Amino acid sequence: MIKFVFSLTVLCQLASAGTSEGSCPYVSPVHVSEKLFAGRWYEVKRAEKFGDMGEKCSYVDYHFAKDEQGWYLFMNSTGYNGVEYKTTEAVARQPRELQRTALGAFVVQSYGASNNNLYVAYLDNKFALLYFCYEVGVMKTDLAWILSRERFPDPRVYPTLERTLMNKGVILPLFDVNHIDCAVPNDKTQDSNGAVAETERDLDIKRERDRLFRECLNQFSNGDSTYMLYCYRNYHD
Repeated sequence: MIKFVFSLTVLCQLASAGTSEGSCPYVSPVHVSEKLFAGRWYEVKRAEKFGDMGEKCSYVDYHFAKDEQGWYLFMNSTGYNGVEYKTTEAVARQPRELQRTALGAFVVQSYGASNNNLYVAYLDNKFALLYFCYEVGVMKTDLAWILSRERFPDPRVYPTLERTLMNKGVILPLFDVNHIDCAVPNDKTQDSNGAVAETERDLDIKRERDRLFRECLNQFSNGDSTYMLYCYRNYHD
């Protein structure tokens, strides 16, 4: 499961895969639109880490929102431990220097760690590739995920995405995430293909996205094509 809520207990146990001495690297991000990125993604491969061993049926929901500090990415991550589903939530914001762009680079809010950098290294309408790195003292931990819109996608795509990560300077072993015999969360329903139906919360997110798109257009009502493109990329259906 994609977890970004850190505690000192967890951070002191850095004997997991991907932990080494040094600083977090910069990984070139791709452009991210809300149309492509928002909504539900299933983890299909990931770099194992402390707290994730044996966890299955993992998925994450993303949506964009705005507060007094500006736009932010809200992340709701869920995984099944064989008994129950556990969910964590986190907020990520673009660095100030990128806030006028659509680049998928974010700083995740957390406690006890620094340089919590999340990069969207690849994105299309079926797959996403994410890289995350955080530092504690002189140590850093690298994490990565291949996400899919489907629980059981075509695995022939995985090697290409793993090479994409390597070409961006990240060498991490990625392991398959088990999505077999997944229990249905209490507030969800599934069809025969394992797809989870939209809940009222999902519909609320869509309505909020539409509202933000209109608000964005009104903010840049002078007709500047650059800002209109920014609104379209991030909030248009």
